[in-house]
Amino acid sequence: MACDIINLQTVQGDNWAWTATFVDDADDPIDLTIYDDIQMEIRKKPGAEVIADAFLTNNGFSVIGANNNILSLDECYIPTDIQGVYQFDVQFILAGNAETLLRGTLNILPEITQLTL
Repeated sequence: MACDIINLQTVQGDNWAWTATFVDDADDPIDLTIYDDIQMEIRKKPGAEVIADAFLTNNGFSVIGANNNILSLDECYIPTDIQGVYQFDVQFILAGNAETLLRGTLNILPEITQLTL
């Protein structure tokens, strides 16, 4: 399968969430439950410090939908001290091999409203 590229945005200090539907070239659903893990890291550039991550094995991701072909990023906390354009990719792990099926940029916008308790 080819790697899809998406460009998204969120706000610093927020819990970032999204869903993506996976189908093959014939538009048939891809059963994501076959994977041992699904992992994502967000960095300023390749090799830079990881500012946030998510894994299927730690409940950051879940596989949903009648065909098990929807990947849901349920919660990924974006730190309050960063903003700008970052990069991410999502790797699907099967039998110790990783395949990147999704990658892109994440534009982290500045937080306007400051929470006061």
